[in-house]
Amino acid sequence: MRFSYVAKTKDGRIQKGFINFDSREEAFNALSKYDLIPLSLNPKKEELFSFKKKISLKELVFFTRQMSTMLKSSLSILETLRTQIIETDNPYFREKLFNIAQIVESGGTFSQAISLYPDVFNQFYLNMIRSAEATGKLSDVLSYLANYLEKNYKLQAKIKSAMVYPAFIILVLIAAIFLMTFFVLPQLTPVFETFGENLPLITKVVLKFTDFFRKEGWIIFLILILGLALAYFILRKKNISANRFERLIFKIPIINDFYKKFQVASICGNVSALLGAGLPIVQAFKIAGDILQSPTYKQIISEAQKEIARGETISSVFSKYPTFIPSFVIQMTSVGEKSGNIEELLSQTSTFFQDEIDRFVENLPSLIEPALLVILGIGIGILVIAIYIPILQVGFSSFQGM
Repeated sequence: MRFSYVAKTKDGRIQKGFINFDSREEAFNALSKYDLIPLSLNPKKEELFSFKKKISLKELVFFTRQMSTMLKSSLSILETLRTQIIETDNPYFREKLFNIAQIVESGGTFSQAISLYPDVFNQFYLNMIRSAEATGKLSDVLSYLANYLEKNYKLQAKIKSAMVYPAFIILVLIAAIFLMTFFVLPQLTPVFETFGENLPLITKVVLKFTDFFRKEGWIIFLILILGLALAYFILRKKNISANRFERLIFKIPIINDFYKKFQVASICGNVSALLGAGLPIVQAFKIAGDILQSPTYKQIISEAQKEIARGETISSVFSKYPTFIPSFVIQMTSVGEKSGNIEELLSQTSTFFQDEIDRFVENLPSLIEPALLVILGIGIGILVIAIYIPILQVGFSSFQGM
């Protein structure tokens, strides 16, 4: 049974969340065991419409880093989980941590517990933890996972930051069109009507467009909403939409290069980490392929796994895909195989491409800025020309009549 609760921590903070137990008494005792003082505890009613709640990457980074730090301080896995339950602000993540702690307390392993939540802990995370438990290096592997997740989080943050300026330019253009359409042009329309058919073509077009937008703008808005809804449902068909979207990416020169580097860096880094955790190379490729989102690279890694299982080398398999696997990667894997240090060479390759990705993201605003400024200039320029040409014509005619 699922209960919703309000509880107070030892330091006086109020926490709200959910907990799963067979009875109210068991739920009450569990909260008390985790140093939470229950203030209210009620059965959770079934929701008519329930939306999937997400745990952010930032929260997962913090959880993994804290787990590693506390385990290195000689705390037990159960003690660290109890601390995380108290420290976590997200009630949906806390609910999962409660369940994980219960499994560990009843004799299950940490990997068995987190395997119940693949939407939070993916196959890469899960298999790294399984290997760590087998080798007794759980705190070290958690530290690596925290660094790995933090890199991904920082990359996402950089991309979002890089898109702030382009978004601002687009909003300025939209705001300018809105002001002209609903405030400026309506005031000038009576003046322009006195020109009759003598208005410049550009002014006629702008007036027709703004007039339609004022009167029938809801139609455009409705079409836009329906289009977005249709796009969303199409994207739900992952195999179809992902393949088409990826084919589009491969046709855009700069984005194509960035996308390939990102996929290659991910593959090399993940395989290197899994090999370092003690997994066989075939299994490492399988897991690395499973967590990829790219249909093309997922297929390449799947084929590579089969070929390697038959005795082929990584470099020979990669060389069959020169369009998607850079020659640098093929050379580095070849050197690693010959020297018996494939794990280290793959790690270096991943770092090299990660640095390339970071530089690209940092330079992204300067690449987009010129095109956006041109678009902004053209958009506002058309509006200004459409308004001022008739006004200048009137002024020029008046000057000639003097």
